[in-house]
Amino acid sequence: MSHSLQNAVPCTGARWPRVGLLLVALGCAPRVGAQASSPVEVPAYTLTFSDSAVNRIHVASSFALSSDTLRMSAAMAAQLKDGWATFVHDLKAYDGAQTVALTPLPGGRWLVAAPHPARLSLTYDVVVAHDSVRWNVSGDWARAYSRDHTVFFTGRAVFIVSNGAPSTPVRVRFQLPHGWSIATPYRAVASDPSLFEASSLTDLWTNGNLAGTLVTNELRVGDLQLVLAGSASMREGIAAYAATFDPVIKAYSSMMNGAPSRKLVVMTGVAPSAGNTGGESFRQSVSTLFNEMPSTQNRAFWSYTVAHELFHQWNPNALPPARQPPFEWFVEGFTDYMAQQALLRTGIITEQEFLTRVAAAYTRYTAVAGKISLSAAGPEKGANYDLIYFGGSTLAAALDVELRERTGGARGIPQLMAHMYASFKQTNAAYDYDGLVRLINEIAGADESGLLARYVNGTDIIPLESFLARAGVTLGRRDGAVVVDRSADATPAQKAVLAAIFTK
Repeated sequence: MSHSLQNAVPCTGARWPRVGLLLVALGCAPRVGAQASSPVEVPAYTLTFSDSAVNRIHVASSFALSSDTLRMSAAMAAQLKDGWATFVHDLKAYDGAQTVALTPLPGGRWLVAAPHPARLSLTYDVVVAHDSVRWNVSGDWARAYSRDHTVFFTGRAVFIVSNGAPSTPVRVRFQLPHGWSIATPYRAVASDPSLFEASSLTDLWTNGNLAGTLVTNELRVGDLQLVLAGSASMREGIAAYAATFDPVIKAYSSMMNGAPSRKLVVMTGVAPSAGNTGGESFRQSVSTLFNEMPSTQNRAFWSYTVAHELFHQWNPNALPPARQPPFEWFVEGFTDYMAQQALLRTGIITEQEFLTRVAAAYTRYTAVAGKISLSAAGPEKGANYDLIYFGGSTLAAALDVELRERTGGARGIPQLMAHMYASFKQTNAAYDYDGLVRLINEIAGADESGLLARYVNGTDIIPLESFLARAGVTLGRRDGAVVVDRSADATPAQKAVLAAIFTK
């Protein structure tokens, strides 16, 4: 038994039928204050899964109390009165063999009865029914779901911690039925195949995991280990994923002059309805859902989502802003533009399709632009989705033309992103607005602060038609539809700008 998982639940005859195998897995705890031969040194959790109740995760944990309050993550849970705790059932707390009273508080918190012990043991169930409530925050792929004999869950949907707990490693043991496996970004503990470790509370909460009867595929690009996972019925879909991921991640690595050194787990499933499709990128994991099996025939439908979520491993994971809300236009919009660049360079989309997607993003941006700035839109990301994503990608397209024109085609958005990656991966420092402007100016060889002031901090609408014209591209409408064409009157210099956008 692992040293770190001692003292997790009480050893009492009355509790044995309910706790069952968890007592075997976690051990029996002496009462706090008694002399213990194997004290718990890190927070420890065991998650037990069942073949007969796939959507129910039983949790047993033990950790030091840092305050008189327990909590779950508040991220993405503001619309629920009880937050992520809405899906927590049969929560019980112990000090050794003695029951400790917990008083529920709003927002997924609990008050621990005084005097509270130095260490606390918990048992509870998380019922994966997150699609049963009206919850206008992202989708199942960002929360939790159970289908096709698998269960996906984010850490924030499962783990209860002590409020104010220091950022220390956290041990997680997965107790799986026969035939099940786990796809997790947590680091494996070499001495025990069922035991993993999250480096911190942030790592624990802001990652996704997939358990069940899985099929997996592994790719490597430099020091980036990519694990693709889905249910057993998605074998062909995972193969199609691998065939797309491999060239896309290589294209990113080439454009960015390297890939982050990490393990990235990409989990996917088939959604029950067409409206419940999308993707979410976490710290070292990606979750996607589609309403049909991924294949090479329908790759145009799902490849964008894959490419977008993959680039988040660079932007913002490898080069984070000091505060993300004011930079959502950059995090999401420039990631969108880089995703289209990767799809173009791998031959998944054509040059004309690339231009058409740029024009389509511009159409959605102009429908909502002019009322609030891109930087001010970030704190209300859901309400300002089109402005953030399509305004950000429109700015990236305009700035790409600007940079190419200034540098004779040598430098554009891919070179800006690579420059940022090279700058920040060395220091692990986060950038602020002035730092971002400085890096853009370095790539441009000129002062671009006025452009950013107008279109990022101001409410001026980006005139993409004017920027594209400088690359020999016309943008207009015909019969109510957006039409984008290469100009027959384009100069050699303009053609060179467009060629550089497509290839460099």
